[in-house]
This record gives sequence, C-alpha cells and structure tokens, in this order.
Amino acid sequence: RGRRGRTALSEPPACTMNAYGSVMDASAGDESVPITPSSHYHDSVSAAEERSNPAHASSSSSNSSTGRLRWLVVPMLMVAGVAVVASKASVAGGKAGSQYTDMLRQLWQKHLELANSYADTSREGTSTNPTTDASGTDGVEMLSGGEGAGMSCTQMFASSLPGRGSSLSSSGWPNMLCETNDATYAASTFDSVEEAVAEAVASSDDDMTDCVTYTAGAGKKDGFAACSNLLWPMPRHYYASAKGEQSERTMSSQATFTLSGKAKGSTILQSAIKRFLPLVFAHGVTDNEDSDSDVIVEVVISVVNGSEAYPTTETDVRYELVVPTNGTVTIRAQTVYGALHGLQTFSQLVKYKSADDRYRVHSLPVWIDDSPRFDYRGILIDLGRHFIPIASLQRTVDAMSYAKLNVLHLHLSDQESFALQSHTFVDLWDAAFSDSERYTVREMRNLVKYAHKRGVMVLPEFDAPSHSQGMCAGAPDNVCMPSNSKCTSGSNIPLRPSDETFEFLSKLWKEMVSTDGPNDANPTTTNQVFPMDWAHVGGDEVSTSCWSADNVTSLWMEDNGYNESETYTYFVNKHAEIVTDLGRKAIVWNDAYNNGQDDLSKDMTIEFWTGYNDGNLFRRALKQGYKVISATAHPLYLSNSNDYNVAQVYDYDPCHCSDWDNDENMDCMNQTKYCDQVLGLEAAFWTTDYDASNLENGLWPRAAAMAERAWSPFFLDSYVNETAAANKGNITATSARLGQFRCELLQRGVAALPTTANWYHKYASNRPGEAGSCMNQ
Repeated sequence: RGRRGRTALSEPPACTMNAYGSVMDASAGDESVPITPSSHYHDSVSAAEERSNPAHASSSSSNSSTGRLRWLVVPMLMVAGVAVVASKASVAGGKAGSQYTDMLRQLWQKHLELANSYADTSREGTSTNPTTDASGTDGVEMLSGGEGAGMSCTQMFASSLPGRGSSLSSSGWPNMLCETNDATYAASTFDSVEEAVAEAVASSDDDMTDCVTYTAGAGKKDGFAACSNLLWPMPRHYYASAKGEQSERTMSSQATFTLSGKAKGSTILQSAIKRFLPLVFAHGVTDNEDSDSDVIVEVVISVVNGSEAYPTTETDVRYELVVPTNGTVTIRAQTVYGALHGLQTFSQLVKYKSADDRYRVHSLPVWIDDSPRFDYRGILIDLGRHFIPIASLQRTVDAMSYAKLNVLHLHLSDQESFALQSHTFVDLWDAAFSDSERYTVREMRNLVKYAHKRGVMVLPEFDAPSHSQGMCAGAPDNVCMPSNSKCTSGSNIPLRPSDETFEFLSKLWKEMVSTDGPNDANPTTTNQVFPMDWAHVGGDEVSTSCWSADNVTSLWMEDNGYNESETYTYFVNKHAEIVTDLGRKAIVWNDAYNNGQDDLSKDMTIEFWTGYNDGNLFRRALKQGYKVISATAHPLYLSNSNDYNVAQVYDYDPCHCSDWDNDENMDCMNQTKYCDQVLGLEAAFWTTDYDASNLENGLWPRAAAMAERAWSPFFLDSYVNETAAANKGNITATSARLGQFRCELLQRGVAALPTTANWYHKYASNRPGEAGSCMNQ
C-alpha cells in the first residue's frame, strides 16, 4: 500500500480484506477485529524491541521534571513540522521542516538545544537527539533527576551549552518567558511556563492566530479564516494559520493510526480508533488520494502513562494535537483518557469536501494544547421515576464523550421505583415498574465498562433518607416507616435512622462498590459494579416531621437526645461514613448543608441544586472549606419548567456571578481564591414527567453548552450570536460553533434540538420550524 503501509521500524503485518472498507490485522491471531475504514493500526515498537533497547521506553512519571520539560519542548517541535517520534515513517507525506516561518524554525532549534543541553547534563548512556532517535515513542526523552533538574528558567537559558560555548539568553527571545515567571520545572509552576510559550507563539508570528482569544473578542480581528474549524468545546490553547483553506491537506480515508510508546497495546485506544473512523469518514473511503500532495497518511498517538485503570476526576487528561503542513499528525497525552479527547478534537478538524470528494484539514499548521477548566463535568439522569433503557444510556455516554463530559450520575433510587438488581437483597428490585424495566447487575456493570472505554465515569446515587421508598420492597424490617399523620403513603417518607437502616445501606453499598461481595456467576466473589472513587448519598428534601410522627423514630430521637434537624444531620453523616469506609468520597445534596451547616462532615463534597435563595449558602460553604459541585436548578436542571435555553445555560459560571442575570443569589462565587474548591458542573435531567423518548432532546444541545463552560477558558464568558459577533469585529459566534457541534451530534445519531429553538417543557421538545441547515437552527 505504498507509504501507508510503513511502520516506524519495519513493514506492517499482513492485512486481509474482509469486506469493503474493512481490514483485518492478520497478525492478531484469534484476537483479530475489523478496523473501518483504515487499513490497520499498529504499534511502532514491539515489546521485544522495547525490552532490548531501553532508549525506546518512555518515562511513566507524569510528575517528573523530565515530563514537564518534554511538554514544554514538544509543542514547538511539532508546529515546526518535525515529528517527535522521529521515525522513518513519521515524515511520510512530505519533507519535514522545509516550509515554515523563521520564528517557528528558531523556536524549534532553540528548544532542541535546550532539551539536549538539559539532557546532556542529566543523563548518561542514552541517546537524546530526537532527530536520530528511532524509537517511535518519545523522541525527546530526558531524565527526571540530575544536574539541570532544579535550574530556574533564567539559569537554564543563561547557562552555557555543553560543547557550544554560548548561552541561549543571548538570543533575546527567552526573556519574555523568564520574566513571566522565573520558574523551576515543577508541577506548581508548569502552567505559567507553558502559557508563556503559547504567548511567545502568538506574539512572534503574524501568520499564526490564537483562536481562543480571537473567539473571545480579545485577539486578532482577522482570525476568521484561521479559526473557522468551529471547535466545541473550545480548547485551552488553539493556534492555527491565518491562511485558512489556502493551507490545507487531504486526510486519507485509509490513514494509519499508530499507537506509539506506552499507547501501544491500549485496548481503550484501539476501540476508540475503530469508533472514530466511521464517524470521521462518514462519506466512505475516497479514491485516488495518492494524486494529492502532502496527504495525511498517518496519525501517531503517544501517552506518558499507558495505564487503563479506572479514571478519577483527578486523572490528567491533558493532550496536545499537532497537524503540520506536511508530515505526521501527532496526538500526545499524559494518559489514554487525554488521548481520547485528542481524537475527538481531531475528528472536528477533518471536513468532507464534496467538490473533490476529499476529506480535508485546513488552516495548517494547527497546534492545540488542551486540558479542562473543571475536573467534574457531569450529567445526571433520574432512573427512579421512569425506566431509561441501557441503550439510551449508552447513547448518552457517546454524546458525553463527544462533548468531553466525564461523569454520568445515575439517580438509582426514589420513592416511585428501585430497578437495580441486588444479590444481597434479592427482593429489592420488586419495586421496578415491570419485569422488563429492570437493570441486572450484569447490565449495569457492562454499562460502566462501556462508559469506561469512552473516558466517562459512572457515579451511583442511593438517595437517603428521603427519595427512598422504592427500596422498601426488599429492605429488612425497621428500615422503612409506614405512613403516619405527617406523611401519607404518597409523600416522600424518609427511612428510619435505625441501626437496621445503616446496616442495610452498608451492605448495599458494599455489594455495589467493593470487591468482596456477590456477583452473577458466583455469589461469593465479585467485580465491583461501580468502581468510581465517589459515591452520592443523596440527602435532599427530607420531611423531618415524619420522624416525630413515627413511634419508633421518635423514641430513637428521645433516647439519643436529637431533635428533627439533628437527626437529619446524623443520618447524612452516618450514610457518608459508610461509603467513606468503603474507600469512596461522599457527595451530598446541599439540603443537608442548609440544615446543619456547622455539623455536616467536612469530608463531604456538597452538590448545590437549589438556586436563587441559597447563593449565600454556596459562598458560605466554600469559605468554610467545603468542596462543591454546582448543579444549580437555575439553569442546569434541563427538565425544569423554566425552559432554559442554550444561552442561559452557557452564561452560568459558578466562579463569575455577574455572568448570569447579575444575580448575587445564584450558586456562584466571585472570589477567585475559592474557585479551586468548585470541582465542576452537572446538568440534570429528572424524569418525573419524562422518559427515554424525551431524553436526548432534553439534554442536547444544552448539555453541550454547559460542557464548554466546564471545559474551556473562563474568559469565553458569554454566549455570542451571529449579530453580536459581527458587532465585535466578526469574531466567531458561539452560536456558530455550537450549531456546528449540533450538526455533528445529529450525524452521529444523537437527537439534538436546534440551538435556536428553545426546549419546551410541556412537550419536552421543539422543532426547527422551517427548512434549512442544521448549523443555522
């Protein structure tokens, strides 16, 4: 297959055509799987070669000074068109480094000198020249310790280069970087160094446009051509050529996706590539691509840490994506989960051009260095009021991965039903609406695995003491109270604060999150159903007067000297203690904080949903040191009868009160020093009035609007329509980017409403209203 068929070190394994657009990697033996429509993916270095040559192995420590310096060096290397993997195939499609601006070439050369200088003084016995390193892994591979590890920015540039006899500082250009922050290469200072390098690119090269500041209306006024890719959510750093479509390349529909270094063998990335290909090349395999110049025939994906362990909200998902004017496209990430985000962003860069039946990428070179603003970016789906089939939840997970959302919060229990199987309490799911409207443990575990492969964590919530009557069908005696004078059978009756209740909750949580409870195949062993390191204990809307009216509970309160409010706080703290003892961090609804502000455990994270009148409590909780998640009903409850539109959802920022109706009573905090305690945002879809038929229309595109607020830089602070964008100097409108993303959701099978047609709660939907493009509705 000519140049498409080469690996970094050797010819690829034989490939066998199964059917049109489908290729089988015949070297995989019994593990063979079709990959569509690419010819194959391959690992650039075999395990044997890596073992025999330690220089091929990349550092696994993302916290080392080596890793940090490599991140500093690499962006410039790759924008300059020099492939870091530095293999024979890494420049397939053109001669690297031949057609770039003086500024980028100089940056590349000086960064290379810096890298070699640092490596030469820090390492023995290993080649450090990325232009000769044929490992196909991390071409700039340096040591974490050594003489240069503690040098400050100024010291490093001012020091003489071994064998060169001069310092880099004499060239003048590093001064801005060092003045910005005379930083050591330490985790606490890395961001400022990286941002200074990005600023150097923006200020030194008239041909490159900072698309983030341009989109915010604060950058160049002529960036439309460079930034017309309309990415969503907007990356943290995104530079592109102002030449626009005058600088474009064909993306081969049969390109090779190379898993390099610690990415090789990743089952998560292998499956992601197979999902990625038919989405990007939706119009099929095109012909005669070899007649084009500088065709993109290879995408190399590498990671610093190849672990596929279940992610956490603290997992480093930073990635870098570089599409040069010739040579190999590269995606470099700290983890496989960051690489997933890199693939998603790259999928948005590839556009189909019908005039010549080609897939193109334009505004080259493109450099993207990206990471999220908030660690927690969630969607809540209520499974207690209506049954939502697994297939619908899987489609939601898919859409979440496209929008870079990472937590699917499942509200599993409520007074109407409890549909999840338990092997410990076999009658628990008798409260399901029907036999078919149930979740087996097997199904739920498979959903969690499905989400895991897409970088989405599943957060379980067993709400208690209220919203829990659905559990009573299978709970032990003395857990549930009967209706009484204060709480009738149709009301939200809380569980009793009894020893039996907490033993019941402890056993249920243990079955679902620990590794030593029962499972389907063997009642004495398990694979945990919910491996996420957080657990939601509910705690909202508790009718405390029900306890006083219950003979058993009122006696318990009297014996323990608790009033209704104190019983409420005791229950929530005890419930949180159960999940903490099982190795989980507890999340609780803010009702519990509102009730017992000074007595609620400080180890809990508070999820705020009550809006307007509780804004002061949101700020008070932050000042007391609590971590918080904002799911404010105004406007993040997407099933709310207020019919919030995409602009209102987008404009809400938990760290900038003035961005939403200038209302200081909102769940927000204007003091930046507390924003680190805001873990993130969550959009909620409650199913009191809705079911799976309304789910996608209810979530999308408004959840995507929240996704950008949770992911992208804070200064993209307001939703800008086409008219406002024109008034701001023809910047890219928020509505245009979200409209493009909505089209992509539709093309990928997600029923997203038009961005211009407000969701209408009465029918849980709306309509485009007239003929036209998906991008303009």
